[in-house]
Amino acid sequence: MATISGNKVGWRKRGLWIGVGLALLLVLAAIASTVMERKFPDKLRATVYDKSNGVYALTFKTFKVSLWRGAMTADSIELKPDTSRLVDLADSLKPSSLYDVQIKAISISGASLWRYLLHGKIKLSSLKVDEPNLTITHLRQDSTSSDEQEKSLYESIPEFLQGAQIGHVALDSMSLHWTDRRIPKVVTSAAIGKFSVELRSLVLDSASLKREDRVFFARDIMLDSDGLRYEEEGGMYRFRTGKVHLSTKEEVLELADFSCTPLFPEMEFARRLVYQGDRFDIHIAHLRMDQLDFKQMESAKSFSAKRVAIDGALLKVFVHKGMPDDPNKGPAAFPAIAFQQLKLPVKVDTVILKQSNIHYREYNPKAKRIGEVNFQRLNGTISHVTNMDAELQKDKWVRFLLQTQFMGATKLDLNVNIDMTDPNAAFNYKGSLAPRDLSFANSFLEPLALIRVEQGSLQGLHFQVAGNKFGAQSNVTILYRDLKVATLREDSGEIEKRGLFSLFVNWLKVNDSNPEKEGEQPKHSSVRYDHPQGRSFFNLLWKSLMAGIQDTAMK
Repeated sequence: MATISGNKVGWRKRGLWIGVGLALLLVLAAIASTVMERKFPDKLRATVYDKSNGVYALTFKTFKVSLWRGAMTADSIELKPDTSRLVDLADSLKPSSLYDVQIKAISISGASLWRYLLHGKIKLSSLKVDEPNLTITHLRQDSTSSDEQEKSLYESIPEFLQGAQIGHVALDSMSLHWTDRRIPKVVTSAAIGKFSVELRSLVLDSASLKREDRVFFARDIMLDSDGLRYEEEGGMYRFRTGKVHLSTKEEVLELADFSCTPLFPEMEFARRLVYQGDRFDIHIAHLRMDQLDFKQMESAKSFSAKRVAIDGALLKVFVHKGMPDDPNKGPAAFPAIAFQQLKLPVKVDTVILKQSNIHYREYNPKAKRIGEVNFQRLNGTISHVTNMDAELQKDKWVRFLLQTQFMGATKLDLNVNIDMTDPNAAFNYKGSLAPRDLSFANSFLEPLALIRVEQGSLQGLHFQVAGNKFGAQSNVTILYRDLKVATLREDSGEIEKRGLFSLFVNWLKVNDSNPEKEGEQPKHSSVRYDHPQGRSFFNLLWKSLMAGIQDTAMK
């Protein structure tokens, strides 16, 4: 009995000492937290100032610490650069960019104090940043740093963050602004906001970069927004989106209501360009990229996706033919050549187009009118979209297989193949157009060619065209009956019919039917079209086809 009583007393003493020890730890933690709340902000401000050579000043309204819970909160945080300090710094110490940061609040939980004290490494359960606003200014550099070796992603991390582990990082309602002053006397600026970013299981060490289940040190990076907006100061376009979702773990990027909107009407936009150029107006109802290889983006700086689906796209292109050509502009860059020269390696297995529309509008200064060619309800696929040498060695062709309604009512089937290895941008295309009354062509023939179809019916059109940037060979068969045309002239700003001249054109120059008589073999055209080097790829596609059609219709 005495032994049992002695054990109870011993356990009571141990329990008492444990309780006293815990209470003491709580008191010490409370005291340490109070000391840190008073001392740490000043220490942190001094560290930022010293490490940045006096360029940056850190301020915040409140700062609270709980060592027992491993928690820290701060609000109204600002990191401001002092540009006047740059004058006194040596060139080698001057930063290439300045960062202006404003944050509503930061909260940290689950901080491991012992790990930091013993190993100097940061470990947190979570880091939440509310309403961060980041402004980046790229500065002009007086001296070049071309001799410096490019740092790896891990080496670019500040030393005190290397080896850090954070279970969850959340950046809520973030805004991003940047200004570029690297070109003398030229300042460009842009902004994106608002969006939220989450990072899960973030480990900032070199081993993370080698793991296939991590991208940019994290198991998953998610970006979500109800709408993004991008606009350059002094630019000609505004970019917007509806909802945005990105996940590196899901390997997906999804956009709703993407738009690239010109800031000026068609004619004013053309005048602001000074020289002849294209005005683009783009809207995409829904875009989704699947099996995005984010690891390739990180390691090889390339873009790779299994599938890109575009639904409900609208592309409007306008060009003012009355504007002068740019005397400093070289030959027009064909899409294939521009894609070959793109510094970013790209590989997309399949692009799927659904219920999309393309409108090409052109102002003719002679007619003082705008003509339009459109392709509505466009559906199809684009296969093997790549500029990677290894992929092009297996297959050099990008293939388009498309179906659309030409001018809204006539079915057009079109196959286009582009050689991605040919320095002269070799291509070929073939297709067919369904029967229709030929008057449908007047909406573009009248303002663009000063010709009107008075009567006639299309029985069918079949074409095969092959060429490169210098021109194309067209093989065309167009079947039609009872064609009558009127030539038009410009009088007092209006297009008027040239009656007597139209009569002679129909009599002397136009074949009114092909074949001329039932039972006869139709006329087939094979003509060469030489392409002016200042004109676009789409101009070549259209003009080479029209050359074959004109060769059939004209005597």
